[in-house]
Amino acid sequence: MFGSVAFLVLLVFSLFTLRALWVAWRGWRAAGWLRDPPEGLVLVEGTTAPRGGLRKATLSGHSCLWEAWEVEVWRAEHRTGQHHTPGHWQRLEAGASRDPFLLTTPQGHRILLCPEAVDTRMLPARRWTGTAPRPGGEAGLLSEMTGGLLGRRHRYTERLVLPALPLFALGRPELPAPGDPPGIDGRLLPGPGGMLLGL
Repeated sequence: MFGSVAFLVLLVFSLFTLRALWVAWRGWRAAGWLRDPPEGLVLVEGTTAPRGGLRKATLSGHSCLWEAWEVEVWRAEHRTGQHHTPGHWQRLEAGASRDPFLLTTPQGHRILLCPEAVDTRMLPARRWTGTAPRPGGEAGLLSEMTGGLLGRRHRYTERLVLPALPLFALGRPELPAPGDPPGIDGRLLPGPGGMLLGL
């Protein structure tokens, strides 16, 4: 009995360790791009600003410049004869805004970021759970404290770029295009694999 319990504990610990190593490797790889950007890409650092107005985040309703979100549903464990499917989270929907926003560098340059495809590994994620496919905003304190006791079956993940925050962006530089707002010094477009954004 003790041997099988010890084996299960070791197995679970090993799986968590492998997952942590995978996440660390992905972050290290992204950080490596910042130290030595691939050819044709540039790293721009500055403070975010709106191009026009702010948008309302799809899940939480917060005002933001850009957002990426994901909604997942919990699929319970299922047994059919000898087949066993463990419980797991399944993606219902995901999306990201495509609205350009500004980045003002410490030197005063105004760069228009065009985030058509974004790598979000370096942006912090806000996660919460609920009972509906779309939340009515962020979870309150009581629902956060009760956890899954009230039958939560949906998990929401949101990454936001807010105004007046420091941000870095790794992408492909371009000259301003006709129709860009006045005073723009350049554009930053996604490179292969998307534009890397981070705080």
